[in-house]
Amino acid sequence: MSGSGKDDLESPVDFNECVSKTELTKLLADQRTYMEEKFGELMRHINNAVTRIEHVEQQRPPPPPPPER
Repeated sequence: MSGSGKDDLESPVDFNECVSKTELTKLLADQRTYMEEKFGELMRHINNAVTRIEHVEQQRPPPPPPPER
């Protein structure tokens, strides 16, 4: 890392700061799964809202009240 690129990033000083490629790959896969689940949930909520709006728009208006005398 250090001195190997244009950005000249520093290597971690403490070994505990390092992450193995396997751990990083698993973390990224877990994050992707989580984001896909949340996106699916969001799309279901949007579709439900649209369906409800369409249902309300298709309802007939209530009859007018009888005229007062």
